[in-house]
Amino acid sequence: MRVMNIPPFPRKIEIPDLENFFRTRLSTTVVMWPDQALPLLCYMCFPNDEAARDDLLRTLWSWQDALQPPAVPDKLGRIQADWLKVADVFHTYCDLIGGRHQERRGGPSIGKAITLASTNAKNWGTGKSRLWMLWTAYKDVAHLVTAATLITAEVRNR
Repeated sequence: MRVMNIPPFPRKIEIPDLENFFRTRLSTTVVMWPDQALPLLCYMCFPNDEAARDDLLRTLWSWQDALQPPAVPDKLGRIQADWLKVADVFHTYCDLIGGRHQERRGGPSIGKAITLASTNAKNWGTGKSRLWMLWTAYKDVAHLVTAATLITAEVRNR
């Protein structure tokens, strides 16, 4: 069984004002709680590849000591684009559960969510086989990816 090795937070974190939290987080370039944030990000990027996860973590930690921030690793842009597709599948699946749309047809499933996401998508790389491949790669972190995607969309809207 895989385990995320993320150290505990130093204290209990409460965010009573989400608007203020978004505003302050977007105005800084410092990563809050890097001991937790960076390993979590690496786990989200490579949930099934410990070597790649460790390599990315070393790269991200080295950025703190660099005088000029290095270029973002090439794979991160592709991974973020893949996250959007995985989030679409997971969000569709949650909607099927919440809306109770598929009760007479055996209940909601990831297969049904992938079919719906593929049918409704207009972007490149959203065919069923591609979505199944992405789901297989990121299913363990789909909830985290979806949360990050929804928060990012909310921040952009604000």
